[in-house]
Amino acid sequence: MIKPDYLEARLNLAGSFSAAGEFSAAEKALHELLAIAPTYIPALVNLSTVQLEIGQHTAAVETMRQVISIAPENVDARSNLLMGLQYMPGVTTAELTRHATDWGRWAVERVR
Repeated sequence: MIKPDYLEARLNLAGSFSAAGEFSAAEKALHELLAIAPTYIPALVNLSTVQLEIGQHTAAVETMRQVISIAPENVDARSNLLMGLQYMPGVTTAELTRHATDWGRWAVERVR
């Protein structure tokens, strides 16, 4: 049994499930971890990746927006958000282009 406060071990367990293609188990492990530490960014980013893998694009986008609200500089969250938006029903090409342009501007500002 993993100690409740050993977040990295719980994250690694979820990552192992995900790497093995056991996305339901990974998602469950991540939700259990987030019940202990709801703003733990690595778990939220990994959850969004799992959500994308299993086709939960709306949930992945919501998760990434949560990460960005907590950690606006998180590149993985911004990248996953753009990926998730590509598969969400109802997102127009114009909206997707706006998000991609915003992401590009954001990234270029960080390089300067």
